[in-house]
Amino acid sequence: MDAIRAVKRDIPIQVVFATKAGVLQTREGKVNYEKGDALVTGVDGESWPVYRPRFDSTYTPDPSTPRGENGIYRSVADPVWAVQMQSAFSVALPDEKGTLLGKPGDWLLQYIPGEYGIVGEDIFRKSYTI
Repeated sequence: MDAIRAVKRDIPIQVVFATKAGVLQTREGKVNYEKGDALVTGVDGESWPVYRPRFDSTYTPDPSTPRGENGIYRSVADPVWAVQMQSAFSVALPDEKGTLLGKPGDWLLQYIPGEYGIVGEDIFRKSYTI
């Protein structure tokens, strides 16, 4: 199974910065986050946390949102590696942040070496270009 390059579409997303550490129930599993991390809501109402340093380097605020404030952000067009999985799978997140569970047809994404995510087929098609 070969990975392909995909790029996130220029779609506005809603972001709230965490005021304290917690756990977010994503579609793929529970993910721990720290104070200051971005809690993102995507195209289908799905939510996921993004560690603050990663968020700051991969998202830019909409002109209506001051940088670092809650509001609307857009993804920087960084390509990722993507593989559509044919069977159920799991991905352990770094630093004991949690484990994501994927279903057949979901996409496994590699953002940078050692950093992975899972995106359902429906959301992948709305959110990424190949």
